[in-house]
Amino acid sequence: MRTVQRWGWSLVGVLLVACGAQPEQIVVPTQAVIEQTTVTPLAIVATPTAPAATAIPTLPPIPVITGERDVVPQEGFQVLAVAQPGSVIEPEGFVPGEVYVFTPFSSTLYRLTLNPAQDREAIWAPGSGRIFFSSDRENNTFYLYSLSVNDRNPIQRLDPFSSGDQREPALSPDGLTLLFTSNRGGADALYSLFAGDGRGTTQITFNATRDYQANWSPDATWITFTSERDGNPEIYIMDRTGGGLQRLTDHPSNDNQPVFSPDGRRLAFISDRNGSPQVYIMALPQPFREFDERSNDSEIDLAAGIIPPLELDPAAPPPSVYAATTGRAIKSSPSWYLTETYRAGLIYTETTLRPDGTRYSEIYRANDDGSNAQVISPPGLSFAEGRAR
Repeated sequence: MRTVQRWGWSLVGVLLVACGAQPEQIVVPTQAVIEQTTVTPLAIVATPTAPAATAIPTLPPIPVITGERDVVPQEGFQVLAVAQPGSVIEPEGFVPGEVYVFTPFSSTLYRLTLNPAQDREAIWAPGSGRIFFSSDRENNTFYLYSLSVNDRNPIQRLDPFSSGDQREPALSPDGLTLLFTSNRGGADALYSLFAGDGRGTTQITFNATRDYQANWSPDATWITFTSERDGNPEIYIMDRTGGGLQRLTDHPSNDNQPVFSPDGRRLAFISDRNGSPQVYIMALPQPFREFDERSNDSEIDLAAGIIPPLELDPAAPPPSVYAATTGRAIKSSPSWYLTETYRAGLIYTETTLRPDGTRYSEIYRANDDGSNAQVISPPGLSFAEGRAR
């Protein structure tokens, strides 16, 4: 595996949010880039034992829904959630396909969007009240949008392309670069743009099959994503320019939705290798090394936000993988957060199929190994995904 060179990432400019369309700025791939698709599988993991059944949720109290577009309190731990149909109780004001914010264990929801279309895949911008999401509110095409949860400014559309869906936004730790998936060229591919105004669009992956669900490492050096280039969904990793491509899973089942832990040393992802989609944790090849070859074990300070640049060690053993969740209920949308004591925790969605054929989804948080799982979404409402800040 080649050594990734340390380099700086700088961008000077005034962050302006643009509503109008911007000219396309697409980097045309060279033949050398297109041919750079040879990868090495790193791991084949064993299939765990069969899961136990999951109980059907009981009837909860009716939650309180706030106004059409709310200013959200800034204090404390909050979760973005995308509502879907199928709630036990759908009180007045609860609209599926919209983005909400709530505090765990609270029965109050703050609604951020209200539109007949589908608003989804909402993510927090680091250290701010800004969020990004995708929506098909215009021309039945999914575009990328941003808004502030702390004021009532208009929702702004980022407009990298005039055709094709733009989905699955993922913001870099410095808040400057937005990764996303687009099918404008036929198959899904990964692109990036400047998050301030949607300009500077660059295509990162070039592949005849699908590349999607990209996420950043906390030091902004690596990108993990799902690809079907080897026949079925597997987890891959590459540097932020698209180089250094490696396959991290090699399994006949579907492995997808990868996301880095806050210290960059693990991935959470979804796999149905045990029959039902569950959250799995992958410990990336150890040890990690800094670019100057010194150990950084004692230099990671999550409380101070210090994540030193990391490099995968080519001499390390294959990554280990274990199931963080079990049961027959479907798990999806894994993400990480930091506790009040700066320990990593998991957020994920659990969907249960009820006897009447409807689906009911709740958001859980758990320890970083999946233990001590608790429902944190407001009772009685169904949510397709959630992400904490």
